[in-house]
Order: sequence, then C-alpha cells, then structure tokens
Amino acid sequence: MKNKTLQLSVLIICVVLFATIFMVSLSTSATMYKGILAQVQVALCVVLVMTNHRTGYLSVIIMNGFLVVYKIFDMLQSHGTSVGFVIYIITIILTSILYFYMKTNQVQHEELRRQYEELKNTDRVLQEKDDMLKKLAYLDPLTGMHNAHYMQLKINEAIQAGKPFHVIYFDIDNFKQIDDIHGPKAGDQAIITYAERIQSSFSSRYVCVRMKSDKFAVFLEGEHSEDEIFSLIEQLRAVINSPVTVTMQKFNLSASYGIISFPRDGGTADMLLKHAIMAVYKAKGSGKNTFCFFSRA
Repeated sequence: MKNKTLQLSVLIICVVLFATIFMVSLSTSATMYKGILAQVQVALCVVLVMTNHRTGYLSVIIMNGFLVVYKIFDMLQSHGTSVGFVIYIITIILTSILYFYMKTNQVQHEELRRQYEELKNTDRVLQEKDDMLKKLAYLDPLTGMHNAHYMQLKINEAIQAGKPFHVIYFDIDNFKQIDDIHGPKAGDQAIITYAERIQSSFSSRYVCVRMKSDKFAVFLEGEHSEDEIFSLIEQLRAVINSPVTVTMQKFNLSASYGIISFPRDGGTADMLLKHAIMAVYKAKGSGKNTFCFFSRA
C-alpha cells in the first residue's frame, strides 16, 4: 500500500513538473535554457518509467506524443523548424527501450523466481520422501515395530559414544507349532499380537525391536543392575507367556532370553548380537522359558 502511494506521488509530481517545464519553455527564447529544460523533461520521463513502470511509460507516451503533435502543428503554422520535435521523439524511443528492457528483465526475474520456487518444492518433496524412506528402512512392515537395522543403528551409536548398554534378545519357544497347525498367516497374526503387547508395555521406556521371524529384542541404554534386568525379564515373561488366540485356538507359549552388555561382551554390533543369539540358544538348551547372560554362557 505504501509503495503504491509513493508511486502515485512520484507520478503526479513528474507530470506536473513536465507540464510546468513545457510552459516555461514556451515563454523563453533562449536556446540554452530550452536545451536544459528539455534534458530535465527527459530525466523526468526516465524517472516515471523506472518508478511507475507501465503507468509511467503510458504517461510518457501520452505527454511526449501530445507535444510531438503540438510541435508538428506549430511547425506547419509557422513554416519553421522545432528542435523540441526531435527531442520528444528521442524521448519516446529512449523510454520505450528502457521500459521494454525493464519488462523483459521483470519477466526473466519472475521466471527465475518461479523456477526457484519449483526447485524448493521439489527439494521439499524429495526430502520428505527421503525421510519417509529412512523411516521405513528402520520399521518392520508386519508389526510396525523397529527392525534389526534400527537395533544395529542404536548399538553403533552407543558404541561410538562410549555409553554402556544392555540388549535382551528373546526367541518365542515352540512358535513353529502355530505355523505347522494353522499356516504362516496365523503365525503372522500371533507375531502381531506379541508385538502389540511388547510395544504397549515397554516402548515408552525402552527401544523394542522385532529382529526377524519370532525373535525380538529390547535395548536398555545406560547401566542397569542385574536385579533391574531380572525384573524386566519377568515383565517380558508375563507378556509373552499370556495365552495367544489364533483361529479360535489358544496357545500357551514362552520365550528364551539372552542378555549381552557393552562393553563387557563385545566391541561391535555384529559381535554383540551374535553373542546375544548364543546366549538365547544356551537358554533354550537349559529347558526354555529361561534366560542366560552371555558372560555366563
């Protein structure tokens, strides 16, 4: 609004000055003064075009066009010549060049701005897709839990930071009987049920992960005493050992648990997870539905 008011003010001032200079030039016969006044008129026309663009340009064309007609009529009447006639024609040509140059520049600027906005939008869409792909890369498609890649990421981050942590890796005991009796789809439904239980009970406190098939893990950041780990395993047992219903049939399953600690049980993610699986097999060999620390396996 302020910009438009300023443009209008400049337009009015320039037009009034242009008309005043023309009237003054009519009352003087000195060629030098007429030349100076004509130069001021040219400058006013340039200011009009540069500040008011199309409106200023049209004003310049109208004013100078009127004066060209006036000078032609004056020459016909006096049978003489007029320098002003040439000046006004030149003013029209110069301001036309200036206006169309500015207009072309503006079009190019707008095109560049449009391309810039398109690039920004494209970059935003690509960034959103990249973020989505990264998110999906760390999610298990069946359960919506974090997956093994995410566990690897958490372990590597903790190792690089030199922070202690524990992982409770567990495998559902005798899960194969669900697949054998009711098929893989029923097995998937059972996995989803276990995943929902684990997430609702522990995801607010710990990182819970479906590693693969019927294998899950819980990441415990920081130092935890054995009593704290025992307590968490008992809570996990309560969740896993609760009957799961598949195709109208109840199954009472359990899990075997392997516990590893950093830095005691290894220095890389692969080594630590390998040791966790070894501890799970040790627990299974001890009768299942129990747990084993790798350091004691």
